[in-house]
Amino acid sequence: MTTEQALSICEQVLARCGGDADVTVSQRDEALLRFANNQPIAHTTSQQAEVSLGLRLGQRYGQATSQSTSPEALDKMIAEARAQAELLPEEPDLLPSVGPQTLPEVAAYVPAGDLAGFGAEARAAAMEAMVAPSRRAGMVAAGICSNGVYRVAMATTNGMRGAYEATSLDYDLTAMADDSSGRASAWTRDPRSVDAAALGDEAVDKARRSAGPVALEPGAYRVVLSADAVSQLLYYLGGGFNARAVKEGRTWVATRRGQQVTAPCLSLAMDVTHPLLAARPFDGDGGAVRQVTMIRDGIAADLLYDRRTAAEDGVEATGWSGGGRNAGGAGPAALVLSGGSASDDDLLAACDDGVYVERLWYTNWVDPQACLVTGMTRDGLYRIRGGKLAEPLLNLRFNQGLLSLFGNILALSKPTARENIVAPALAAGEFTLSSGTSF
Repeated sequence: MTTEQALSICEQVLARCGGDADVTVSQRDEALLRFANNQPIAHTTSQQAEVSLGLRLGQRYGQATSQSTSPEALDKMIAEARAQAELLPEEPDLLPSVGPQTLPEVAAYVPAGDLAGFGAEARAAAMEAMVAPSRRAGMVAAGICSNGVYRVAMATTNGMRGAYEATSLDYDLTAMADDSSGRASAWTRDPRSVDAAALGDEAVDKARRSAGPVALEPGAYRVVLSADAVSQLLYYLGGGFNARAVKEGRTWVATRRGQQVTAPCLSLAMDVTHPLLAARPFDGDGGAVRQVTMIRDGIAADLLYDRRTAAEDGVEATGWSGGGRNAGGAGPAALVLSGGSASDDDLLAACDDGVYVERLWYTNWVDPQACLVTGMTRDGLYRIRGGKLAEPLLNLRFNQGLLSLFGNILALSKPTARENIVAPALAAGEFTLSSGTSF
């Protein structure tokens, strides 16, 4: 399905449903190659299409979806939405569908990354390049090589029209030795930007470096966090700027607007136009998403407003709503954390004595109002001594206030992309490893 065809289906639904409606048509075409023991174990492809309808009958609202675009399926979806709207009570604060929008320009589709441009043979070749270093080193590798294309179109009764298409590729492998492992991964929209063999070498090198891990006494240490680890924390930091949650006092931002909350060298924004992201330019309501700088030079700045919260406060919506009957407000996406120019060696030197964390796992809130998060380390924890990587460590649980972590920055690398996030690796003055784990 092309974006033009998806828009045509939107128009068909709008013409047939009556009332004030918003229609979204999306399709994901994906392929996944799994491998283990240095060889492929499964190859799957899938196509998933969905049509969703939000229908307003006066101040009543109904929703329905369909996994088929046949006329009969669309008529059934319309009937279900209408029946729901007629049954449910009126919603006094229900807003009409959005009108025409000026959408940011993004270029996220790369033909070389589509299933036709990067097919089964290309995925197999990438897998072979990734596992070859493990085979030579007497290790076994497991992981995935996957790619896909996402297309979405949206239209409303009041005149919004938008379409977006994007390719996405994931490479992920773990090289395993007798008592250690090493992980390497990459995300891109263009397979020509990834060296699969280099990823295989990286995983083997990390597995060798991780052999014979020793225990570390829990405590507060200086830290170097990889870009992957930093990315896993940014949703917690950025999620605090949901204007609805701020109004209700459910987030750490509620008491810190306009205050210094991180080191002055840091800024955190939502930006779909960032060249490493090129994310979707309209939200679930059909509204254009605006660039929002939540942290500007370390100071808590702008909030994320969905339409409903913006109407209550008399301000302009920023986008980033999930759409539909969503009372939760606007959520974080397309996060971009500013970076610096430090090399890996520079980060270690800035830390001098501490720990290096490759990846975080099972992260979760402890206290959203204090911006306190917990989780575990995984796939690479090392002692840093004299600005150099030293002995590998057994994994530990962490319990860390993000404002303290991001408030004591020692050095920042150049940002890199993970899906929907751009973040640097960093060296910081505080990271609390609270207890050991069983693995």
